[in-house]
Order: sequence, then structure tokens, then C-alpha cells
Amino acid sequence: MLKGRGGSTLVACIFYNERLYYVSVGDSYLYLLRNGKLYRLNRMHNVLNDEYLSSALRGDASTFDGREVSEKDALTKFLGMEYLEDYDCTKRPMPIYSGDTYLLCSDGVGDVLDEECIYSCMSRADANAVCNSLEENILAADKQYQDNYTALVIKCEN
Repeated sequence: MLKGRGGSTLVACIFYNERLYYVSVGDSYLYLLRNGKLYRLNRMHNVLNDEYLSSALRGDASTFDGREVSEKDALTKFLGMEYLEDYDCTKRPMPIYSGDTYLLCSDGVGDVLDEECIYSCMSRADANAVCNSLEENILAADKQYQDNYTALVIKCEN
């Protein structure tokens, strides 16, 4: 046990019988590019997202803008916690279609590149081109404290 000194985030997928099953915890990302539209499939486990969720459950989400939240990016759930009870996963498997592109990535990708850039990268012809484009854009962003970046791209074809 890490005793509160750290942990890891996770996004994992199983592709089985033309269906997608996933689980995630922390601040890793899962994207789907389908029919020219980009979808974020999982949710973040950080202070800001938890505050948004609490606000929505109280019925005052329309007035919550998140500016007053300190340590917005601090993780609230991660592997290594003593009692990990909350994680994100598919409730029912999602259908997989020919032409779908999936991106599983760390926060070193998702926190650096905006969704417009991720969409552009994921639109490349093959998985290697997607990864190369992601890396080029991350390096071009030249973020001062760049976190490590990891990405797995899956292109579904007949």
C-alpha cells in the first residue's frame, strides 16, 4: 500500500464480440472518433470534476463556474488508494463500428492538447500517423512542466 504517497491512474479497454468495455480511474482519457465526431467516453476523478458533480446533484450546476475551486487538478481517486470505491466504467458494452478510432491516453496528452487538436490528430489515416501527430503537437506546445505522455490508438476496420 502506498499510504497516501502516490498512485497511478488507469484507462483500460476490452474489445470483445464487437463491443467495448472500459474502466478508468484518475485523470487518464478515453476518446472515440466516430463518423467525424469526437467523444470523451470517461470522466475525470479530480477536485474540479467532483465539485461540478456535487453542484449538479444539488441542483445549482448552472451557477457553478469552477473558478473558486483550489487545486482543481488534484486527483480524488487513483490506483493505490486504500478504499477505491468510485471508478468509471461501462454500464453496458458499447457497440464497435468499422471506422471507429479510439485513443487511450495519459494526462500528458489530454491535459496538453485541446479537443480540436486531438480531433485533428485522430483523423490521420493510420494509428502510427495519429501517434506521431500527437507527439509533434505535444512537443510544439513546449509546456514548461510537461508530464510524461502515453497514448494507445486503435483503429477499427473490417
